[in-house]
Amino acid sequence: AAIWLGNADNTKIGATGGGVPCDKLYRLFLEIGKRQAIGNFSPCDDMEKIALDKTDYEKEHKLTIADELSPENYKIYEIFSRRDLPLERSTRFSRPKIGVPAIAFENGKVSITFAESPPDGYEYLVEREENGKKCVVYRGKPTKIFIDEVEKGKSYEYSVTPLYKDRIGETIVLPAVTAKGDELSPADPAEPPDIVDEDWWNY
Repeated sequence: AAIWLGNADNTKIGATGGGVPCDKLYRLFLEIGKRQAIGNFSPCDDMEKIALDKTDYEKEHKLTIADELSPENYKIYEIFSRRDLPLERSTRFSRPKIGVPAIAFENGKVSITFAESPPDGYEYLVEREENGKKCVVYRGKPTKIFIDEVEKGKSYEYSVTPLYKDRIGETIVLPAVTAKGDELSPADPAEPPDIVDEDWWNY
């Protein structure tokens, strides 16, 4: 069925050309539906229902097949032709990954700030290394900021690993730092001497 709204001589009318015809067509099909049984939609053999990654779909506008470990609330379903299935598959849960956190030092404490909110079910594993000795300083639910008290004058290296159930994600090693005063300084290479105001010829 089709609806065309207008005068035979194409003169202007007071109705819009889109909304009113669509409304009339809708009402027409309602009347038709009352007189006949409408069967359930059944896709043809060439069609397939695919679970897509909901985050990629809504935030990145990408069609990515959902990770096999993805919870239902991170999926959205669409019907595709088997000849035109999405090519990429998400690894959001089978290979957990997060953005690089920011590290800072103030009042004798190291703070690690996470820039994003990870998916439900993620955990953070934060490790600290000092003089070749590594220890776990935090493992648990994602937090916006992790704070660790340290000793001034010592060098530390922190790493963050996202986890999902038994899956270990990509480890992010943050820059090695030395807690000095109220700022965080690079631990390697060592800070060069301050020679800006020296006589370079006789230094």
